[in-house]
Amino acid sequence: MNHFIYALSLVITALISNTYWSIQTNKSVNAVIQSKESFATALSLGGIIVFIFLIILVLYTNRFYITVREQEFGSYLLFGEGNLSLLKLLFTEQLLFVLGAGVVGNVLGTLFSKLFGTILVRMMGYENQVTINISLEPVLVSFTLLIIAAILVTLFNIRRFSKISLVALFTGNSDVPKVRRGNVFLALLGIFLIIGSMIYSTQATLDQTILILFISFTTGVILFLNQTLTWYINRKTKSKHYFAKPDMISTVSLRSKLPRNTFQLTIITLLSSVTLFFVIFSLINLETQKVVPRTHLPDDFLYSYVDKKTEKEIRQTFDGQIKDHAQFDAIAITAKSPIETAFTNPLQFGKTGYIMSLSAYNDLREFRGEERLTIPLQSNEALSFSRGSDTANLDVNFTIQLGTKQKALQVIKRLDATMIGWRSDIVKIDGAKPVTFVVSDAYYKQAKSLGTIQTFSTYLLNKPTKQLSNVKTAVSLLPKDAYYSAYVIPYTINVESGALLLFVSTFFAVISFMALGATIYFKQLQEAYADKPRFKLLKELGADEAILHKNIRKQLAILFIAPSLLGTAEAFALTVPIINEVDSINATGFVAGLIGIFLFIYVLFYFSSVEIYKRITN
Repeated sequence: MNHFIYALSLVITALISNTYWSIQTNKSVNAVIQSKESFATALSLGGIIVFIFLIILVLYTNRFYITVREQEFGSYLLFGEGNLSLLKLLFTEQLLFVLGAGVVGNVLGTLFSKLFGTILVRMMGYENQVTINISLEPVLVSFTLLIIAAILVTLFNIRRFSKISLVALFTGNSDVPKVRRGNVFLALLGIFLIIGSMIYSTQATLDQTILILFISFTTGVILFLNQTLTWYINRKTKSKHYFAKPDMISTVSLRSKLPRNTFQLTIITLLSSVTLFFVIFSLINLETQKVVPRTHLPDDFLYSYVDKKTEKEIRQTFDGQIKDHAQFDAIAITAKSPIETAFTNPLQFGKTGYIMSLSAYNDLREFRGEERLTIPLQSNEALSFSRGSDTANLDVNFTIQLGTKQKALQVIKRLDATMIGWRSDIVKIDGAKPVTFVVSDAYYKQAKSLGTIQTFSTYLLNKPTKQLSNVKTAVSLLPKDAYYSAYVIPYTINVESGALLLFVSTFFAVISFMALGATIYFKQLQEAYADKPRFKLLKELGADEAILHKNIRKQLAILFIAPSLLGTAEAFALTVPIINEVDSINATGFVAGLIGIFLFIYVLFYFSSVEIYKRITN
């Protein structure tokens, strides 16, 4: 059984590393990705974190594997074998494990790469089919990772056997942990901080909450695991009917085990909560990335009009996909005043831009399905457009270049709206935003004789997020210096980056959940071997086996339930303010599914621990 557990950890390592790397090298996945360099960089960085956790999982499994075989090694030493002979035995086993696990893991990884590649492509919104990736690179990466793990395991074994004691191999660790009593004030404070943080998370605003919540909830978790549980267990031992209760054995066991497990449980709880929070944040980021481009690019495809021939070719490109089409005029200008006087985030803007009449802009708003503006404009009064900032009243004298003359606009309000979407680029998804103003019809009429009039053609399309290929074709028909703004370009790139972050974080989360759950799992199996003589003695004294098994279930339940529920609660508390801030995003289903996977992994570890614990102590 011990050999199987260790071999399984190596197979999982090979499988995950092959699957992960196969996605990066899969030609059918790369074919649909627009930002290939960002895709490769993000997967590589995420891969480093994933691989580190896989190595930690192997090292921790090996520690358990060596610990439970200590008496076997002691027998070899009694028969005259030396430490070097034991190390050679273990190294040979490592080579066989690496070879076998590498073959099995790579075969399974190649098959699973199609599934996970399809999941990633669907998350990005593509319908393309993903083929099985058969290449040498993922296999080499997988075996390299196994070899690195084997080398680290060998170094660990050398260090361990250099300090080996024959007596210790048979007697084990005889240290008796100090029994903590737990401080009642700190115990209650831990409960108060956890409950208070949960309540506070539903009421506070995002900019105030995250750091305060993390500190308060983390402090509550530390106090709960180190003080509250200890205080509760010690309080149970003072009950009048304590010695008559059937759970006395689990209480005594927990009283001695909690002191040497609290640090581990605290770290596992905090890492679980941070991992859950990161994945949920990645989901919210993805949903936000879907919404943001539309606020800055209200037209599905807008470009500076060229001629009738080009217009006809573009209409043919979008044949059957056009919902509506319109044209409007604007006058080209150059900003002479500092951009920050009339716009927020000045680095996003270029120096060139346009002015448009109020009536023409209102017609454009109707075309886009927006309400008309009812702000009256007189003389040289103007409205500036700075999407993403709050609408604000201004009183700014802004100088512009109209042809060869400079004119002053009196900007009376900055609108959180878009007149002309930012300049798009197939390679650089968001070019500089044009400085744009709406002026009165009378002022615009006078300005027409001074500046250059630019006609824009704009389209509303069916399924605009699926029009990337058509937009690329339309852009190829335009002159190189033509101004165009295409909603689908930043949408596609943003969704790709958001989906990739979510995919990598979810992939990492599942691995970390397994690694963190495994640390509790292997720790308790080591405890089971240490408890074996005690359970043998209890049975000889007449203890009922059913009661012993019930006590095993109870003590393991606390050690698994505490970190899983506390980690889930902290992640939820940290996420609530973000979800409340972004009202348009419904993350309930995904969050529930992720927490379900997290708890399911811990439940599997729990039931497996119970069964193996019972088998060992029997």
